[in-house]
Formats: sequence, C-alpha cells, structure tokens
Amino acid sequence: MAGSLGGLARVMAEGTEVPEEFYFAAGLTVLGAMCGKDLSVSVGFKVEPRLYTVLLGDSYAVKKSTAMRKTLEFFGAMDIRKPHFNYGVGSAEGLVQSLRAS
Repeated sequence: MAGSLGGLARVMAEGTEVPEEFYFAAGLTVLGAMCGKDLSVSVGFKVEPRLYTVLLGDSYAVKKSTAMRKTLEFFGAMDIRKPHFNYGVGSAEGLVQSLRAS
C-alpha cells in the first residue's frame, strides 16, 4: 500500500480491529468511483467504469462493513460528487439480484 490512500488506510486502521488493507481497498473503490466518469482510456469504444470490491473475512471477526462505512464517512465529509454504493449483498443470489437491478 502506497501513496495517500496507503497513508489514509494506516491512520484509519490504527487502534482498531479493521485491517488497513480493507481501508485501502475501500479507499481505492470510493476514489475510483468518484473520478471514474472523468477519466478515460482510449480503447476503441466507450465504456462506463464499474468498480466492484469485496472485503472478505469471517463474520464478526473482521469489520468489513466498518471499513466501508468509515471510508465513506471520510470522503463524504468532502464537498464533492458522491458515488452510488450497494451495501450488504450477503450471498451470490443477492449479488445477482443487485446487478440485475442496476
């Protein structure tokens, strides 16, 4: 983990049960979602960026939702564009249902 998001992850994880890797992955996702439509790559056709992040860990042992919630709170405090997020899919079936709806 490097750069500003690596530093953010280390600071946010300090003294908590949340691994800094979760804050880093959540930060990359949020920042990418915020900038995604403004950045482009010339690949010959227009695509809309979609970012999916899975924070994987045992139930109650690792604070997955805490990492995403606190990262969103951090970026939400800034007066900038807010991306859309889908919380708590919970299963493969829930993921399919969510993707069909979007």
